[in-house]
Amino acid sequence: MHVGTGVAAESLQTWDWHESLVPEALLLELTSASGLRVKTFTEFGTPGKIGVNSAGVGLHFNILSHESDSDAGGVPVHAVARRVLDEARSIDDARSIAASAPVSASTVLTVFETAPTGSRAAAFELAPTGLGVVEPGADGWLFHTNHFLDPALSAGDTMEDATTVARLAHLDHVRGELVGLAPTGRALAACGGRGSAAEICMIPDLALSPLDQWTTLLTVAVDTEEFALEVFPGRPDEAAAAGLARF
Repeated sequence: MHVGTGVAAESLQTWDWHESLVPEALLLELTSASGLRVKTFTEFGTPGKIGVNSAGVGLHFNILSHESDSDAGGVPVHAVARRVLDEARSIDDARSIAASAPVSASTVLTVFETAPTGSRAAAFELAPTGLGVVEPGADGWLFHTNHFLDPALSAGDTMEDATTVARLAHLDHVRGELVGLAPTGRALAACGGRGSAAEICMIPDLALSPLDQWTTLLTVAVDTEEFALEVFPGRPDEAAAAGLARF
């Protein structure tokens, strides 16, 4: 994610999951009760994940894990994401929505907007113990994978995915190559010249159990200026070769 004065938000996300659990997913377009038009990628039975609304607010979604997670019950994190898309007209609105939700599981909502003067973003890390806010760096870059970055919340991080730190480091390494590109070019540059061997490209190890077989099922960019999602059902190296479809 890149934002700044006088520039539109530039985003890209990969979605990694178990292909056996998601034989199909969907792109959903609707008008919310607040009157905002919404476009979101999600799974059947899940209210929302990655998306954009007609107020120019975009959302990326990554799962996290924290020692305070439990089965005590709370607002489902996907419902929080959907409410942001349905109602938020600014990052400030999104923060209020995120802060209002008592959750029992953890996630991060990276929210961004484009205004006439430029763009801005923030990553809202939700955990049962509270809300952490991660801002872009001085150069406008904000990267997030699947571990906490807020100093207080990261002390309780329990994410077992060993690739999350390596994926974040890879993104940091290629940051200088990503600015000012169309989504297909951004997907190519994000691989850093390594193609499917890039850390952000997940290819399942078929020797492992199904629950350990992680696959990059989606590459997506969010266009907050034109209210659109650019999507490809696969890895960013594949998206770069085939092109992303506009929704």
